[in-house]
Amino acid sequence: MEKQIQQTMEFKASESNPNEFERVIEKPITLIVEDFRNELVNVINESHLPFFVIEGVVEKLLTNIKNASIQQLEADKISYLNQLKEVENQTIEKTE
Repeated sequence: MEKQIQQTMEFKASESNPNEFERVIEKPITLIVEDFRNELVNVINESHLPFFVIEGVVEKLLTNIKNASIQQLEADKISYLNQLKEVENQTIEKTE
């Protein structure tokens, strides 16, 4: 079975001429994740550290990543709720 890669296309105003648009192709998140994994494996392999040392380092990193993820989720919730309030306030102002 042949795999197909879907490209996400966007258009943004050209910096040199705002009346023209440039095509922007974003790399899909799945390919970004694959690249990240490959780079991480290469760094681990090239470190020549024993796996028991790598395990401790990765556990600490995972803890930090989990904490950062929780903080980002909370910040996203607050931002989203603030945006909803802004839209609600704009709607109320238009009806008055």
